[in-house]
Amino acid sequence: MIVALEEGDLLRAAHRDQEAVAAYRKVWDAGHAGHFPFGSYELSAVNMGDTQRALKDEAGALASYS
Repeated sequence: MIVALEEGDLLRAAHRDQEAVAAYRKVWDAGHAGHFPFGSYELSAVNMGDTQRALKDEAGALASYS
């Protein structure tokens, strides 16, 4: 899970925000499906929301934070 989150972090650092959101979404979906039973995949939602806020996607950020 940490490697999957890092992918999103690296994309965000490279200013590839849309791709970062997709990477975070992938982690969230996998965690929600039970693929990370011992990890805190919820961090992907926070990172995704932060990235969406930077993209001025307030509705998407609100959904991610929820």
